[in-house]
Amino acid sequence: MKAHSGHVGLQDSGCRALANLAANADNTTAIAAAGGIRVVQSGMLAMKAHTEKVVVQEHGCAALTNLAANNISNKTVITSEGGISVVA
Repeated sequence: MKAHSGHVGLQDSGCRALANLAANADNTTAIAAAGGIRVVQSGMLAMKAHTEKVVVQEHGCAALTNLAANNISNKTVITSEGGISVVA
C-alpha cells in the first residue's frame, strides 16, 4: 500500500484485506505494530488520499473498526493520529 499510494484499486484491496485480518483479535496488535493503522487512515495513503472513492472509505472504515474492536491501545492510536476526523 505504501509503494502504490495513488492506485485506488490497490488501496481498496489493502484496506479490505486489513479489515478481514483484523476481524481476528490476535491480528490487531500485529497489524498496528506494522503500521497498519497509519497506512489505512493517514499520510498520502488510503482514506486521506482517496476521499472521493467510496470503496476505499468503506473498507478503510471497516479496517479501523476491526482494529479498534476490543483493543484499547489501537483505539488510542487511531484517535491520536486523527482517526475521528478521517472517518467523519
